[in-house]
Amino acid sequence: SNKLRKLEVHLSQSVKIHKEAMERERKREPSVDKMVKDIPVIKTGKDNLRQDSGGLDIIYTDAQFVTDELGKVLFEKFGNRALIAELKDRIKAEKKIKNK
Repeated sequence: SNKLRKLEVHLSQSVKIHKEAMERERKREPSVDKMVKDIPVIKTGKDNLRQDSGGLDIIYTDAQFVTDELGKVLFEKFGNRALIAELKDRIKAEKKIKNK
């Protein structure tokens, strides 16, 4: 389907961007693979991943706070090389809520 093809293209582009970014980081910091490997993986149960609030305004406020705080930490560590994800589009989020 066309939707699946768009997802494949996006995934392929994401993989390429990730590979290029990692190659650049390895040149700047040869120990980057070890640094990444040493980051502890903490698995969280599905119940703990649910939002505490059904109110989209509260969820967006919380998400913006977390994004800002994480962005500060990443910027301190990596400077302008840090890539901070944007919040999801609010209209799309509202549609997802309605579809559940």
